[in-house]
Amino acid sequence: MKKYFYSVLCFLLLFSISNLWANHPKVSKTEAPTHQSLYYNSQKSKLEGFNIKLSPSIFWKTMVLELEHPIGKKFTIGLNVLAKLGTWDGVKANRTMPQEDYLKNGVGFELAAKYYFTADAPEGFYAQANAAYNNIFYFDGNTRPFSFYSHWREQQGATSSTFIAPQPFHFGLGVGYQVILLPKHFIGNVMIGTQGNFSGNNEFQFSLYLAPSLGYVF
Repeated sequence: MKKYFYSVLCFLLLFSISNLWANHPKVSKTEAPTHQSLYYNSQKSKLEGFNIKLSPSIFWKTMVLELEHPIGKKFTIGLNVLAKLGTWDGVKANRTMPQEDYLKNGVGFELAAKYYFTADAPEGFYAQANAAYNNIFYFDGNTRPFSFYSHWREQQGATSSTFIAPQPFHFGLGVGYQVILLPKHFIGNVMIGTQGNFSGNNEFQFSLYLAPSLGYVF
């Protein structure tokens, strides 16, 4: 339950900070330019650039790097890189997993496209679609950190050497919110996503996951 506690904590923290900065001064398009309006316009122009974010998924022994670049007022394209090193089943684990290579280390690459509903990219509410190559596999049968649904009971021989890895090609959908945390360059993101793939037995399965991240806009 510890991993879900930290997931919810990250979610609440990001939205608390977003509410703190939600009331920064707005500039009407009909107003004459002022020193203050020029300041905020200059900040906005900086925030429309390329951004890089990291996801705090240390408890999954995984690092997630998110790269995103606007291609218009409402669209962005991006690449998410996931890297996993090690397993969860330490000395205090309730169950020990077989010593298979695909349960220890892994890497994933996701091509993602986002559409922003309420503001210019990369701010506001958005929908995301992605296609991925991902050979990361956790002991609960999921392929993404911060997952809420466990597949381990569905795996054949879950405590033996016949534990079956899923196929590496994935696709997914998600909805989220991205917010400027500080007036200049810092940005925060929270997304709820679903990741679909086929198991080693060619059966369709999906993961429901949370994806919090913090980053910097260039």
